[in-house]
Amino acid sequence: MAKYEVTELSFIGGTLRKEGDVIDFEGEPGPNLKALDKAADKAVKAVPSKAAVRLIAEARLHATARGDSPDNAGEGDFDTAVEALKVKPSDEVKAEVLAYLAAQAAAARSEERRVGK
Repeated sequence: MAKYEVTELSFIGGTLRKEGDVIDFEGEPGPNLKALDKAADKAVKAVPSKAAVRLIAEARLHATARGDSPDNAGEGDFDTAVEALKVKPSDEVKAEVLAYLAAQAAAARSEERRVGK
């Protein structure tokens, strides 16, 4: 589990945490957590940028609208999301979104194999 320092008063895991508390946390860290170890650094780097989050959500929505799992959103869904949101993402944001979607799809396939679907 990753170790973080709480940077502002926060409600985490059903407990009110004050600034300066050191906690173990598993999940996607928010801006209220400062990484204190390698596992936390890795988790922080895996969180998509604000610019990417909206495109990821929209691409996943489009995958669902076409009858697929949101975990199977791909480049076509990204292109549809860009068109629907009327945005022009940078090459870096596009690469970030597509890498995130690919990782989600790979994780979903891995889980399906694990449970025998």
